[in-house]
Amino acid sequence: MGTLVKKLGDIDRKLGKFEIIDLAITNAQTVIESSKYDLLKVYIELKRYEIYLKTIIKKIQDSAYRKAKQVQEKSLAPQQQSNINIPVKPAVFIYSDARVRMTHRVKWDFSKDDEWLKLDNEIRKLTSQKKERERYLIKFAKSETLADPDTGEIIETGDFPKEIRHGIAISL
Repeated sequence: MGTLVKKLGDIDRKLGKFEIIDLAITNAQTVIESSKYDLLKVYIELKRYEIYLKTIIKKIQDSAYRKAKQVQEKSLAPQQQSNINIPVKPAVFIYSDARVRMTHRVKWDFSKDDEWLKLDNEIRKLTSQKKERERYLIKFAKSETLADPDTGEIIETGDFPKEIRHGIAISL
C-alpha cells in the first residue's frame, strides 16, 4: 500500500488537479487488481487518513490564510506605491506551484427580522410535515419482487420507485 498513499511532499508539485486525480485512480486500480491487499482494511485505513488530513487542513487553515495574505500584500506592494488609482481584482498568485486566490464570504444573520423568522419557522414546519408524510408513505407502500422471465433479474415494483445504493459506513 506504500505506493497508494504518498508521503507529504511526494506528489510531484508540477501535477495539476486532474493529473493528481489520474495518479490516484491509477494507484487505486493497481491495489484493486493486486491480490495481496485486503481491500476492506485498505479502505478503513484510507478513512483514517481522510479524517487525519481533514483535521490537519482545518487546523492550519487560518495560519495558511495569514501567510497567503502576507504574500499577496508583498506582490501588490509595487502597484500600491504607484500614484495611479487602478481598481485591483482579487489577486491570484503562484506559490509552491499552485494558484492561490484570496477569497472572503459573508454570512448574513437575518434572525432579527420578524418576517424572516416567520418564513423560516414555516419552512421548518413544512420540512417536518414532509418527512412525516414520507415515513407514512414508506410504511404503507405496496411493493412486489418479481423475476424477469428472460434474464432472471430480480425486479422490485411498487407504488413508488426507489433506488438502492450500496456502500460502507466506517466508524472509527
